[in-house]
Amino acid sequence: MPIRFPKPHLRKIGYSLDDVLPGFFEEFRDALMPEDGEPLLSMARYMPGSLLKDSDQYPGEAALVGLVRSGLLKRFESSVCAFAKTLERLVATHDAFLEGLDRGKVFTADEIDEWRQTDSDEAIEDLLESSRAESTANYRIEELREYVANDRSLLDKLRARATKVQRKDDPKLKALVDSALKPILKQAKREAADEADFRRKRKVIIFSYFSDTVDWIFEYLKERFDSDLTLRTYRGRLVALRGDTATSDDIATGSVSREEAVFRFAPESSEAPEGYTDDFDVLVTTDVLAEGMNLQDCRNVINYDLPWNPMRLVQRHGRVDRLGSRHLDVYIGCFFPDARLEALLELETRIRRKVAKAAATVGIEHEVIPGAATSERVFTETREEIEKLRRENTDLFEKSGEPAGAQSGEAYRQELRKGLEQFGDAIRELPGGAGSGMRGPRAGHFFCARVGERVYMRFVPAGLVDSNDPLIERDSLNCLRAIACTEKSERLMSAAIRASAYGAWQLARRDIYEKWMVYTDPVNLQPKVKASMKRAAAAVRKYPPAGATQEVVDKLANTLEAPWGVRIEAQIRGAMGDTVNAAAAVRIAETVRRLKLQPFEVPEPLPVIGLEEVGLVCWMGVEGERPASC
Repeated sequence: MPIRFPKPHLRKIGYSLDDVLPGFFEEFRDALMPEDGEPLLSMARYMPGSLLKDSDQYPGEAALVGLVRSGLLKRFESSVCAFAKTLERLVATHDAFLEGLDRGKVFTADEIDEWRQTDSDEAIEDLLESSRAESTANYRIEELREYVANDRSLLDKLRARATKVQRKDDPKLKALVDSALKPILKQAKREAADEADFRRKRKVIIFSYFSDTVDWIFEYLKERFDSDLTLRTYRGRLVALRGDTATSDDIATGSVSREEAVFRFAPESSEAPEGYTDDFDVLVTTDVLAEGMNLQDCRNVINYDLPWNPMRLVQRHGRVDRLGSRHLDVYIGCFFPDARLEALLELETRIRRKVAKAAATVGIEHEVIPGAATSERVFTETREEIEKLRRENTDLFEKSGEPAGAQSGEAYRQELRKGLEQFGDAIRELPGGAGSGMRGPRAGHFFCARVGERVYMRFVPAGLVDSNDPLIERDSLNCLRAIACTEKSERLMSAAIRASAYGAWQLARRDIYEKWMVYTDPVNLQPKVKASMKRAAAAVRKYPPAGATQEVVDKLANTLEAPWGVRIEAQIRGAMGDTVNAAAAVRIAETVRRLKLQPFEVPEPLPVIGLEEVGLVCWMGVEGERPASC
């Protein structure tokens, strides 16, 4: 077989957000984040600290509210089902919060989630006994109750409208079939050399960020495959995957494991064991299959949600664009709500700006929304990529998601090795704090600094005056990209860039110092464990796997009680299911083993230092690019 990668082709799939719910977007936008004025949704249930008697600001909670607003927006665009179910859950948690107020307690988000999961009178009594929730005596309680009750009413109103939409009336689902699956099937019939080739060419992976959307798509496709004669080839060959379990539209197949679904969808590339046959043509899945899987039997990928994170699309595309593919071409479909695309992106931009402002105010170290800490730049780049995708530009996939001139960490290391081989003595003889200048895409200053043996990089865009400014770039690769150059690059430095270097260094130095000092406090090193991971740990303690020693059980529980990211948490939550019992504990333990997770070890606190101990290694002043001539 020739060693080659298939050529990617991008297909835009358009649909209208307004066909089923006319006027709903404006109502939703005003509730979430209007262009002018304050949102109708206060989100007070998520930021009760703003109504403490001795304070009227709580920016840490305000930053977290951004995640809720952004999540609602993405579910709204994904599917009316995901949106409605999320609203239903939010209404339930608001009811829980209000009942807590009636009992004299202000519950945290984790505690409300725990209560909602158990949904029993005993659970609320246990929470009242053991809760870390504060007494309502510390709050302006009537104001808090009024805000939460108003939010609850508004959320329920939105939910009521959204739940009226039926699958058969959803224009996005119709576009999936009529503008994507039918053309795929028609092309496969036209191009196939034989029956086996026809099976490979008609295979489709449909990705969504949300399991509720996966269910929505699955039920609709099952009905269409049964009723539409032009789709009869797909009948009985549909499977939907969420977490570790999958559901087929074949009555004889029913529920299968994730592993079995993959083996029966892509038996060749997944190297399925003997006995597995090619049974599935359409695989609907969350991003549980976005990384690490060999699925190149398939040549079609459909991204059902707007590509808010273009790099996620690259990872999905990588499942079929692999060495060993029999396909010369692979096809990526992306959904775009054309008439509302700009409005959706503007709404997300406003949310990110508010999050960045709140995070900067309180000095939050991590990003609440990925990219939010540098929203003006990062989301601008994301919007540019989204526009390219809408124009069916395939650069994102052909360059593996790297912008022009960008390199991976290993590529930079290779460049450094070559530089040391050629100019090693000259580099080693440079004095500490040496600097130079160049022309680049972003005006500002790059700094490489050292504290003891630790190396830090910062890029300070021109014009900043605050060391807490979220636009300071802290990611090493992004800092290096800001000064990417070659031996032929123009070296220059204006008087303005030279003069402003000193102030920029003080901002970078102060930022590095403050981030270092955060980790001198052991309290800041403790992991923040999500409620679902705590429940999973409690499950394996209550129902230890058969034959497991106490040491093994403790290790398993400690592994779960760790600050895992969203992807890991989603898989553990999917394995656990809705009912905590012995079977759930076995699934949780198997998921931990499969993912090769290890217990979290709290790092040692850093030693306290003085600002002067942040030493400058070298720096680079960057002149902005010349404006293009008219």
